[in-house]
Amino acid sequence: MRAGSLRQRVSFQSLVATQNSTTGVVTESWTEAWACWANIMPTSAKELIKAGIEQGLLTALVTMRYPYVNILPSMRMVNGSKTYRVHGIVPDLKTGNEYLTVMVSEVVDG
Repeated sequence: MRAGSLRQRVSFQSLVATQNSTTGVVTESWTEAWACWANIMPTSAKELIKAGIEQGLLTALVTMRYPYVNILPSMRMVNGSKTYRVHGIVPDLKTGNEYLTVMVSEVVDG
């Protein structure tokens, strides 16, 4: 995989629950699990009407070098001000550990 094609900085985050020791209240927050350089290739865009509100749905394929942590569908990916949902992870067909292609979607209000 050529490093020159990896031009966008992305962060994979996982949802972590923490409990306040005094009050016992559990709060959830997104914590960065891994950051890397990647190539984001938009694959489709369509409009949805959900609960009477128009929204745009953008799907993309993200290619990156094989990570040091497991990327899971429960994670989210952040690129600048955009947040994506992770739908699937596909390792490379040749060795299985050189690069990953991650299928993501971003819902844009509008």
